[in-house]
Amino acid sequence: MQRFIGCLVCMCAVFVFTCIGHAQAEKPFEFALYGGYATGPYDADGGNYGFGFGLDVPIIKEDPYGNMLSGEIFISWNHGEKGYTMSVVPLADPANPISVPATATLQTTTVNADLKYTLKNLLPNMNLYGLAGVGVYIYEVDYDLDVKDGQGLPAEWTYVGFSNGSVLGVAGPAYPAGEEMPFGWAHTDFGFQVGTGLDYYILPFLSLGIDYRYNVVTRQSENNFHQVFSKLAFHF
Repeated sequence: MQRFIGCLVCMCAVFVFTCIGHAQAEKPFEFALYGGYATGPYDADGGNYGFGFGLDVPIIKEDPYGNMLSGEIFISWNHGEKGYTMSVVPLADPANPISVPATATLQTTTVNADLKYTLKNLLPNMNLYGLAGVGVYIYEVDYDLDVKDGQGLPAEWTYVGFSNGSVLGVAGPAYPAGEEMPFGWAHTDFGFQVGTGLDYYILPFLSLGIDYRYNVVTRQSENNFHQVFSKLAFHF
């Protein structure tokens, strides 16, 4: 029985190492899952994470140098938080705003179309790639005052703004103390991303890797952000 188990283990080991030795066989399509760190726009300083998925379709399976050009659709969701000092204007005394801490929750959805160039067999069972492409970026920002039960707030207030004096809210009915700050916004931008990554093949149809992307958005530079993801890819 022990000999049988030993033979079985050896056969499995030979099979796995044979697969690894041919890990970069002709499987040019890729579906990948991503997850890890994302800075988010506006230099978010907490709660930074993101995840996504991508699909690669070969355009040139093998160029004269043995490398591959493919097209990629990449979709990601990114989360971040940033602390602010906000100005709340009391309804009874609008000339004297009160500063209170607040948190902005930043949600970013990206839909990107990239070209990816892969250097195959850079090292045994390892590929290096670079990518560049355009995308649509959907931003959602929600603001919450960091107060409990209205502590530190006037009895009624109506304007909300950054401590630098720029007004975020609009004139309207008074909000009772302790109520969640009624402000948030969303917008859509266009931009592009560049990036690079490394894949290590475990099996012909499976690889692990790391992926880095820098996103540049057209509206304003503070919307730009980084993504550093771990990657699990299936090849077919």
